[in-house]
Amino acid sequence: MTVPADSARWWLRLAAGDLAGARAIITNPAAPPRLAAYLAHQAAEKALKAAISADGRHPALSHDLTGLRMSAPDELRDALPAAVLRPMASVDVLARYPSRPAEAIDREASELQINAAAEVIGLVTSYLDATGLDASVLEPV
Repeated sequence: MTVPADSARWWLRLAAGDLAGARAIITNPAAPPRLAAYLAHQAAEKALKAAISADGRHPALSHDLTGLRMSAPDELRDALPAAVLRPMASVDVLARYPSRPAEAIDREASELQINAAAEVIGLVTSYLDATGLDASVLEPV
């Protein structure tokens, strides 16, 4: 196995773990939904980093989903519409640092984030599978 494949699998396993965590949090009525939204953002971020590392590059240590998408291989960037990531763009900071109650992320918004992250992970998994890296059977970390 090559270093890029190992790195890509590691990033994708982390993404799957973050998504699983987001899904677990959103089912707990006592947990703040903003935490699920934050983990969903992290899941999408790490999935994009998996695609970048599969291309033999070191992904930027950045939370900027749009920038990571632009750094992704052309085939994935073409398959992943910017519109999927746009609603997630402001959630990263807002989920960590809501400054007033009106900015709180509710359960519905968190569920939208989780669905968007799952879509990103699915597209990255398909991309990695198409490159010959079997990513569909990875265990979350």
